[in-house]
Amino acid sequence: MEIEEIKADELCRFCGKWLNPLKGRKHRLYCDEICKNGYHNELKRGIDSEIKRINKILATNFKIMHDAYEKAREDGTSATMKITDMYRLGFSFDYYTQAQGDYKFCYYYGYTPKNDKFMKIVVGFDSIVKKI
Repeated sequence: MEIEEIKADELCRFCGKWLNPLKGRKHRLYCDEICKNGYHNELKRGIDSEIKRINKILATNFKIMHDAYEKAREDGTSATMKITDMYRLGFSFDYYTQAQGDYKFCYYYGYTPKNDKFMKIVVGFDSIVKKI
């Protein structure tokens, strides 16, 4: 008596148990709703963690520019910040949401090089882009 080989399409995609062809649809992929949800949650988990990591970096950049801009507004000066201070506070120049010309934006706060030591901080992506 020969033992039949179980094909991959006869196994649950999540837990690996054999899918009884007499139970449920012929071309089922999962044992039940629990395995179906578990499978899709596992797929989504990797994507979600990357999005959370990037959003955390963007939020840090946003806060640094927001604080610099608000401090300059209180002082009545234009918003500039030393590049070294931005690095020290955790700013990442590799992450931004938009770019237009020399300006890089993190949502509606942006920056552009003022000189080789300072960045000019601006607010209002739409108003800056229209001027360019």
